[in-house]
Parts: sequence; structure tokens; C-alpha cells
Amino acid sequence: MTDSFSQRYGIGEPDVPITIRTDAPVQLRNALWALALKAGADVLILAKVILDNVFYPHYDVRIPLAAMAQDALNTCLWNEVYDAAERIYQLLDKRRGADQFERDLNTLFHRSGIGWKMMDGLVHARGSESVEYVVHEAAESLKRHGRETAEGELREAIRDLSRRPQPDTTGAVQHAGAALECVARDVTKNPTKTFGDVLRATPSLFPKPLDEAASKFWGYVSTYGRHVREGHAPTIEEAFLTTGIAAALAGYLTNASSDA
Repeated sequence: MTDSFSQRYGIGEPDVPITIRTDAPVQLRNALWALALKAGADVLILAKVILDNVFYPHYDVRIPLAAMAQDALNTCLWNEVYDAAERIYQLLDKRRGADQFERDLNTLFHRSGIGWKMMDGLVHARGSESVEYVVHEAAESLKRHGRETAEGELREAIRDLSRRPQPDTTGAVQHAGAALECVARDVTKNPTKTFGDVLRATPSLFPKPLDEAASKFWGYVSTYGRHVREGHAPTIEEAFLTTGIAAALAGYLTNASSDA
């Protein structure tokens, strides 16, 4: 199949700002059923998958399964809707409709301001496009240069942000900081120093005045990811920002050291 008009000319509707994270709005609940059918799911199998994976206290053998499944989607907890989306993908996994379902669902997320995305059948937290790009590029760079521990820490930060029903923002900040610290230790051959110690011992690690920004950034990580105080957990937006900054700094160190 040839590319569509929109694809050929790169025309697309800009993303709606993310306003929904801990909810599953009505348009998503209604669309999930329709998108699954569009992707080729069998009605009865689809209904059974949904009823098997969301809590539905009104099961009645006298009512058609499809009707109960749609009612279950409309009344279940918000996080169970995303659970159901993953199970639907698994249902379609060995069929051509799985990719179609994922594309359509992500389009709905983007156009509805929903802060989630599906990748390979799993739903992950979604940040701004710029942060997503930086984190992805940094993770790939770390992987290419054999820094698997740092890459793992960065990806763990994303997993913490994707936890349902409540993201682990403190864990995300901690893992993002660990990724940066790991790279800095490796680059400077100081396997036991903290990132702060590395900065003080190697003032040329970042160009000025970015070295000061990196130091202040580490102060934030230490306060909100390493020495946590009760009632001071980072917001999801702060955790995404922290992960993006850590990824950018780690990516810079990795690329700069490889060019040296």
C-alpha cells in the first residue's frame, strides 16, 4: 500500500497537550472496543478477553457477552482500561491487526491529550515529544557504546513513570540520576565517586556555565531521588523533566568521550 496524502507531505495534527494521566476518559473507553473490532478481533473472543481482565460485578448469563464487555469497559477502574488494551494487543499479536490497533490507539492518545503510549503491546508513560526524543536517543547511544548499566537505569526510570495506577516519580528521579552518575564515573575512570564528586574533581567535564547547571541538577536529584523527605515526592512533570535532563547530560558525556 502506498503512503497516504498526509504521510507523503508530512501533514499531521499537532499533539494536544497532555492533560490526562490517571484517568481513562469516555472517548478512550468507547474507542477501545471499536479499534479492536477494526483491527480484526472476533466479537465473542474480544468480549471474553475484556471480561477476564477487568473487574465486572454484574455478570449475567442472560445478557450478551458483547454488551457486558462494553459496559465493563465503561465502568471499570481507569487503570484496568489500559490493562485491557494490552490484553487486546496480545489477542491480535499473531494477526496483522496488532500493529493497526497500536497505531490507532496511539493516535487517539495523542489527539486526546492522554499521557500514555503503546509500544510493542505495552502501555508506557508519555512525555513531551522533545523529552521523548532526548531519552530515546540517549538510551540508544548508551547501548551503542556498551554502557548497558546506564542504559538500564534510564529505561528503569521510564518504567517507574509508567507504573499504574500510580507512577513512582521518586524512583524515576533516582534511576535517571543513577544513569548519569554511571556514565560520569565511566568517562572519568572514577568508579566510586558520586556525580557531585566527579564534577568537583573534573571541572572540564561540561562546558561552562553548563557545569554549574549540572551541579544544581544533581542537587535536585539528591533531594528528590536520593534523600527523600515525606510529602515531597516529585510531580510526574518534574520526573519527566529530570529524566530528560539526565538523558541529555549522559548522552553528551557518551558522545563527547567517544569523539575525544
